[in-house]
Amino acid sequence: MVFLIVPMFALTYIQPTGFILLAASLFAVLFAIIVAISGKARNHEVFGVTAAYSAVLMVFVGNAVQIARSYSPP
Repeated sequence: MVFLIVPMFALTYIQPTGFILLAASLFAVLFAIIVAISGKARNHEVFGVTAAYSAVLMVFVGNAVQIARSYSPP
């Protein structure tokens, strides 16, 4: 639950698109490391769970980027 709420709040307050993508990537890598260390998950399981988590983050990133562009001056 923490891995969904904390990135959403953090990505909400980051404005430049490059920093949004960097933060999302760092959250995904951190999530993969935590999953790999915390359980007995095999490599393909860690990959699958991380891919699903990254997909959820990318949906939020897409919305955050559109909102950031709508508020920025032309």
